[in-house]
Amino acid sequence: MFPAGNMFTDIEEEKIRNLANEFLGPKKSLLLSSLNRTAKFRNEKLFDLIRELGIYKVSSVAGERDVDYAMIKRITDTRNKLFHKSESFEDGVLYYSLFPLVTQIVELILKDPTRIL
Repeated sequence: MFPAGNMFTDIEEEKIRNLANEFLGPKKSLLLSSLNRTAKFRNEKLFDLIRELGIYKVSSVAGERDVDYAMIKRITDTRNKLFHKSESFEDGVLYYSLFPLVTQIVELILKDPTRIL
């Protein structure tokens, strides 16, 4: 269920590890952290995962909305603003998109825990 698709082949990964071992501290960490990258970006991975769970709509006090790529992009943009300590972000994204979506995902998993295997 969770996306694979590592960005680097095993041979490339070995080369990066060997190069990283020539450094210390932040430079080494930066090189090694690149190994966690995947070929798909966060928006695409999240959208695919939600589709795989069979979620196409969310409901909130604002009504029912389609879960489309634009919604996922707004959610991840908001996440990035929070994560990077931005001065502002859209509250509506949290209350009318993210929270209803997370609630729906939790309900699905509680009904059938094998959905995330």
